Amino acid sequence: MTDKKSPDFLLLFCLVSALWLTVSVLITLIGGAAGFAGYFLYNTFYHTAFYVPVYLVLCAVFLLRKRFNKNNIVVLILTLIPFFTAGIALRIYLGASNTGFEKIISDSFGPLSPLLLLLLIVIEIILIMNASLFLKKQPDDKKDIETEEHFTENPSDGLKTMAVVSGDSASGNKIADRTGAADSSDKSDLSFMSMLQATQI
Repeated sequence: MTDKKSPDFLLLFCLVSALWLTVSVLITLIGGAAGFAGYFLYNTFYHTAFYVPVYLVLCAVFLLRKRFNKNNIVVLILTLIPFFTAGIALRIYLGASNTGFEKIISDSFGPLSPLLLLLLIVIEIILIMNASLFLKKQPDDKKDIETEEHFTENPSDGLKTMAVVSGDSASGNKIADRTGAADSSDKSDLSFMSMLQATQI
C-alpha cells in the first residue's frame, strides 16, 4: 500500500508547491509581502523564477504516466542549466549582479555580457535537444526484460522459440532440419516394428 500512496503524495506535493510558488512570486512581483520563498526566487532569478513552478508541474506530469521513462527525467534535469544561465544573464542585464561570478563576467565582457549569455542559452538548449534525441535512440531496457520473460515463460516452444528470440535464421533452419530428421526416424521405427509383427503372425 505504501508503494501506491508514495506517487500520489509526490504528485500532490509537486502540484501544491507549484501553485504556492506561482502565487508567491506573483505577489512579490506586484510589490506585496509573499514570504521568503517568493522573495528569494524573484530577487535571485527575477522573471525566470516562474520556471520553478513549471518544473514542478512537469515532474507531476511524469508521475502521472503509467510507464516510467528515465530519459525524460534526465532531459528535465538538464533544463536546469539554461534556467540558471538565464537567471545570471537577467541579473547582469538589470544591473543586480552582486556575486563574484557575475562581476567577473560583467567585468570581462562589459555590456556584451547579457548577449553572450543569451547565445550560451541557445547553445545549451540545442545540446539538450540533441541529448534527448540521442537518448530516444538508445534501446529500451524494459522491452529487453519483457522479451526475456516471454522466453522463460514459454518453454513449450522448444528450440524454435530460442531461434526466434536470438534472431539467428541459420540456427533456426538447422533446428528445423534436426526436428524433421527426428520425425522421419520415428516413422521408420514404427514401420519396422509393424513388419516384425506381421512376420511373427
